[in-house]
Amino acid sequence: MADSVVTRKPAKPYPDRPLIAQFIGRWAREIRGRIYDFGRWNDPDGTLASYIDQLDGLHAGRTRRPRRLGGPASLHGFTLVELVVVVMILGIIAAIAVPRLLGTVDTASENGLEHTLSVIRTAIDRFAAEHGDVLPGADGNEATFKADMASYLRGSEFPTCPVGAAQNNKVRMMGGTGSIVPGIGATATTHSWVYKFETGDFHVNSTDAAANGSRTFDRF
Repeated sequence: MADSVVTRKPAKPYPDRPLIAQFIGRWAREIRGRIYDFGRWNDPDGTLASYIDQLDGLHAGRTRRPRRLGGPASLHGFTLVELVVVVMILGIIAAIAVPRLLGTVDTASENGLEHTLSVIRTAIDRFAAEHGDVLPGADGNEATFKADMASYLRGSEFPTCPVGAAQNNKVRMMGGTGSIVPGIGATATTHSWVYKFETGDFHVNSTDAAANGSRTFDRF
């Protein structure tokens, strides 16, 4: 039967050395109820210097720089490679999430637009029904149109359009009984709405495409 090899712990270089030799080949010390490893047996001077360098911090309860005996290595911070990987991951997440988030916001705005148009068009119909088929703003004046509509809409201000270039509550007043389409978009940067006061047609004054690309805002 082969003789077993026994590793002997080294003796302390001097009696008052604060570190204790452990069987795993390391010099260690118990501080605040935890055993900390300061280096290998074959480097007694280096391990003592490491202990002295960190003594005050360890007794004060601060995080140590070497690893704790038997525990995982302590973190010094992120390496450049780790930071690059994190940035790449965040970039991928942003590339996926941002378009979806923006699409959700656009969809919410367009749903709000459809609701607003429905409310305004219903108010126009109600006004005409209660005034012998005379349409609001029949004189072609924007101020008259908004005054006529005031009691049929909630709020003290005429609704603001949430899409298009202007995104305000200004109404372009158009005369005539022909199609409203040719006049849409001509004043898109100054007026968000367009109203044909002789026919009662009310639309968004913008030919920009909606989020899904299937139609333009004037077709809402």
